[in-house]
Amino acid sequence: MTSPGRSGRTAVVTALLLAAAGVSPPPVRADGPGSSPPGATTNLDEWLAYVAGEQVTRRMLVRQIGERAEGQSEGEYEARLRDVLLKRVLTGAMVWKARLFGLEAKPDVVDEEVAEAAKAEEKEARDRGTPIPFSEILRRRGQSLEEFKDLLARELLVRNYWVILMRGVPGKRAQVDVEPGPDETLRLYRDHRAAFDQQPGARLVSFSARPERFLEEVGGTYDAAIEAARRFVERLGREVAAGKSPEAVAAANQLEKGDWAATPEGRFVEKGAIPLVAADAWAFDPARRRGDVNVFDAPRGAIAAFVVLDVRPARTRAYDEVRTEIMDRIRATRSARFRLAHMLEVLAVAPVKPPVLVEEIAEQLRRALKRLDEDPVDREIRLR
Repeated sequence: MTSPGRSGRTAVVTALLLAAAGVSPPPVRADGPGSSPPGATTNLDEWLAYVAGEQVTRRMLVRQIGERAEGQSEGEYEARLRDVLLKRVLTGAMVWKARLFGLEAKPDVVDEEVAEAAKAEEKEARDRGTPIPFSEILRRRGQSLEEFKDLLARELLVRNYWVILMRGVPGKRAQVDVEPGPDETLRLYRDHRAAFDQQPGARLVSFSARPERFLEEVGGTYDAAIEAARRFVERLGREVAAGKSPEAVAAANQLEKGDWAATPEGRFVEKGAIPLVAADAWAFDPARRRGDVNVFDAPRGAIAAFVVLDVRPARTRAYDEVRTEIMDRIRATRSARFRLAHMLEVLAVAPVKPPVLVEEIAEQLRRALKRLDEDPVDREIRLR
């Protein structure tokens, strides 16, 4: 579970205090808040959005995700802030709708959520090699426990709202039926059999390092540091290929969580899953075999080594093998269609300023719907 802090848990509005008090939001300038990234202003307390009684400032977003991390560029951090702002606006609009629906978050359930989130934050800190208590995590972020709890309560309210809409509760019927029809699953299989075949897959381990780490070791020469980084990650890859566990290799070399990754036992990734295009092409080359290792240039000047733990061949799957998978896809696609359409409806009427934020979020939702309509299987799965 993530938390409403550095890990990026979305914030959600719980109270309309300003609206209830009759306080109006500041007027929107022609070049007003939301028309540019959060970093466009140096005033941490200048409002960026107004959502159903809550004025969102840059300072609030910074408290939510923390200050810019070491090694993170200003552009990357500003993009992260923008993403958090958009999510906060969308979730705030959904909370406004949930409250109109008559929902409130139960304090005891919120307390349980906070306890679980605190454990997750402390574990994340340990994994980064900086074991500190939750109270210190909040202090360093400049976030109070009450604010943290409030963000969780808001998100919980939205989750409960979706549960009621999708499944219903006593006294409130579900507003959508996502279950597959009697013949729908078989028809999708017959019409799109190749889409449900087993695709070539691979289990992979990756290790990454930045040349800057080796500058002092090689005497300050950047080209030499690049080569040192290449040798380092390749050595780690060779150790895994020779039989050592990825976890043991990472621990022995004091790697942080973000510096290595491994496909879990029993799972395979498919072509297109690796963002690094050259590595993706290499990993899914038909000639690939267990134990293969290769090194690639990665984003932000990093060097990455990939190791093949296992490969899975393509094969045709019978209907009985994929029936449950197809049923799950029908449910997931119908759920996505309903959620996207409903969020667009809510955004169209929710009290949100400036309008440019509403349009930016709506465009993202419309693009997601378009992707469903462009997929040869998903476009045949419609709401009933």
